[in-house]
Amino acid sequence: MEKEIKKQFEDREKVETKKLFSDLIQADQYVGELYSINYEFANVQVHDIQRQRVGGIPSLCFLIATRINSQSEDINFKDEDASVLLLRVMDAAQLPNSSEAERIRVETAQRVSGETDKHWDKEAMDPHTRNYLSYAGVKCRVIGTFFIEKEDETNPESKLNLRFGCDISNYYPNRGLKVFKPNAKALQLIVNYTDPTNNTGESRVRLGEIRYA
Repeated sequence: MEKEIKKQFEDREKVETKKLFSDLIQADQYVGELYSINYEFANVQVHDIQRQRVGGIPSLCFLIATRINSQSEDINFKDEDASVLLLRVMDAAQLPNSSEAERIRVETAQRVSGETDKHWDKEAMDPHTRNYLSYAGVKCRVIGTFFIEKEDETNPESKLNLRFGCDISNYYPNRGLKVFKPNAKALQLIVNYTDPTNNTGESRVRLGEIRYA
């Protein structure tokens, strides 16, 4: 009986965990891979196709990076990887092959120079090279970490809350993280986040609407 009750609590927590992370991680907003990180900055590799699908990646927009598969039914909020990094786009970042990519662009542009009806990225380039040049780097500032915590650890029936810490709870120098551009509901969750433990019961003041760049 005790094992069955414990399993029911664990199953309920997994459902709650998936719901909380699904609100934040939107699979169709995938933009690329985090390939370099320290405690202040992270570099993300993006591809033109993903960038176009999410409507671009403007300067200062938010991105999130995580190892969580939000579609999974078996997410344990206590696992080391059960967190989401909040990033802010600051500038472009040089990929290791940036010099070679720049050389190819210049040489291809020279081939169509003076021909106003041709663009170097279409008529003068084969598909393999075009895909090779479609990758770019984005430098982001690390803002903090979203994670899930029990309201009361001593109570097995206690609800789970989404929490935010202004630092990195996990450091991933040699592990890949998927990167997403939060949109609509997820962005609203980020910009309107308030710590549930600091809820004084006072009503919020409405400042305006989110405007996409």
